[in-house]
Amino acid sequence: MLTSALFAAAWLATPLPDGLRIGAIDALWLLAALLAGVACVAAYRRPENSHLRKSFALFAAGSFAWAAGQAIWTYQEVVQGLDSPVFALADVGFWLAVPLLGAAVAVWPRDRLPWSLGRALDFALVAGFAGFFGIEFVLEPLLTLEGGGLDTVYAVVYPPSEIFLFGVLLAALMLDGWRDRARLELASLALLAMCIGDAGYTYLGDSYSTGGLLDPLWLVGFAGLGWAAATPAGWRGRRGWIGVRARALAPSAALILLALVGVGIGVAGREPLETPDRVALLFLVLLLAARQGHTQLRLLEQMVEQRRLQDRLQQAQKLEAVGRLAGGVAHDFNNLLTAIDGYSDLALNQLAAEHPVRGDIEEVRRAAQRAAELTRQLLAFSRRQVLAPRVVDLNVVVGDAGRMLSRLAGEQVQLRLAFDSRPALVRADPGQLEQVVTNLVLNARDAMPSGGTISIATANDADQVLLTVSDTGAGMTEETRAHAFEPFFTTKEVGKGTGLGLAVVHGIVAQSGGEISVSSRPGLGSSFEIRLPVASEDAAEPTGAEESRLALGSETVLLVEDESAVRDMARRMLELAGYVVVSASSGEEAERLFGTVGAVDVLVTDLVMPGMSGRELADRLRRGRPGLCVVLMSGYSQDAAALDRLLGEGAAFIEKPFTSSELVAEVRGVLDAAA
Repeated sequence: MLTSALFAAAWLATPLPDGLRIGAIDALWLLAALLAGVACVAAYRRPENSHLRKSFALFAAGSFAWAAGQAIWTYQEVVQGLDSPVFALADVGFWLAVPLLGAAVAVWPRDRLPWSLGRALDFALVAGFAGFFGIEFVLEPLLTLEGGGLDTVYAVVYPPSEIFLFGVLLAALMLDGWRDRARLELASLALLAMCIGDAGYTYLGDSYSTGGLLDPLWLVGFAGLGWAAATPAGWRGRRGWIGVRARALAPSAALILLALVGVGIGVAGREPLETPDRVALLFLVLLLAARQGHTQLRLLEQMVEQRRLQDRLQQAQKLEAVGRLAGGVAHDFNNLLTAIDGYSDLALNQLAAEHPVRGDIEEVRRAAQRAAELTRQLLAFSRRQVLAPRVVDLNVVVGDAGRMLSRLAGEQVQLRLAFDSRPALVRADPGQLEQVVTNLVLNARDAMPSGGTISIATANDADQVLLTVSDTGAGMTEETRAHAFEPFFTTKEVGKGTGLGLAVVHGIVAQSGGEISVSSRPGLGSSFEIRLPVASEDAAEPTGAEESRLALGSETVLLVEDESAVRDMARRMLELAGYVVVSASSGEEAERLFGTVGAVDVLVTDLVMPGMSGRELADRLRRGRPGLCVVLMSGYSQDAAALDRLLGEGAAFIEKPFTSSELVAEVRGVLDAAA
């Protein structure tokens, strides 16, 4: 900053003798170049700039090369005071500086450039501006030079270097992906000022002398370069001086800059632009218009995409809100169904086969089971259903269900199965996977009232397993597709659909750690694609149903259930099987009873309870007795990860609603496993 102030004072000090004023300007030029080089060396040595060392090394070399040339120039102009061939040696320093500074920007680290139409237009603009700049203001004047030796070398070497520098500076300002954006833009703008000043000086040739209007551009360039090198490490996280939207206007700014330089040089005495130059400028204007049009189109596409993402977010929030409501209702409803189904089971066990009320009780039980199935659908949609995941081959699951799926599809629909030649291993609940495929097949069947084809295919794709269910049905409009996974949304007639089929599929897939998408067009059918994480082959398990074991016992059971009807029913079931039952209505009460009733052989607890949950209760009791057997009851889970952990530690799980035989079998099973 001090150098800039001194330079401005010397440049404006017109009352001073020309020799003194020009000498001061030359000396300050030399000082500015040296300071910029020192700043770049210091930046090179800073550890946080390790990724920029190549660039700062080249910046420093370019600054010192310029300083060397300026030192020769200053000595000859101030000390010798005469025009000498030694002046040509100063040009050598300037020649070296220009490509070094350009290379410093070119090797500045950046992310890999994704190619697109916008990128191609950007590079065309960079090349056009750089070419026009070099030909008009550098190449043409130098080709008119008369002489040999260093003048010829100057004409051959210097113009390409100047064009290269200008091109990389424009690219750095226009294109995204550069790291340490703020420092790069500051250095590029500074060097761009030097580039414009140097081109004007070259164009004017002998008609320009030290102390002219272009001098401040060189000083601004070295001051900006030094400041960019000396900036603190905190600048690394800055986005830059030029905003993303403003960066799209960089070609316009470059064009205006060129026009101003052309006008300035014309005012300085040069002839106006010739016809080829005007044609070149017109071409650049048209290219610029194309780039700006493309930019506006991309901005419009981004706005549309942003709106689509906002709609998806609102949809997800709506699904989550409805899911929470459905999960809560299903949990309470499940307790009622457990009591209805359980007491019906107890009553049936005490009635003779020919008893007149047996049929009525069986009808009550069937109604409860149908209601339980609806509850499971609500829980699956809300992603609160308790799953029993294990590693299974999706090919086997779908293949085993093939005959059932054919019957569901009907005689007018052809079912095609195509399995990957390799096992499609996933970790999921096989029953729920079958439910997913069943719902999708039913949905496809209903979309083809006159018949058609349903195709089910599996495939291994890197770390995912793909399940695709497609049909040749009526397809969906964009509006229908957007609402396809919403609960209770259906295009079927009243009474022919609950609107939960696809919502259940979405919930099961999401709870299993997967994703589902649908592509469809009216008249061209629909295709549902499910992606599930691939599982390890070493952990594969058979999919056969395990034989349930039912045996009486005499062990002590600590039963914990907050719903009194379910607690009393479960107590009766266990006592009828011979077990000694100690019951509690909360986790806190169960913890107190555990230390007073003597030896407890097995804990049977509901998972979701007010206050202390069943998971927390099991963890606390097992800390005091590590070998304690645990059976968890629920139809609703808020903590699937914790449930998986307990199951992995040997706990058993029974889903509500359950029968007497199912509950007794689970209790007997964990006791026998621990024996």
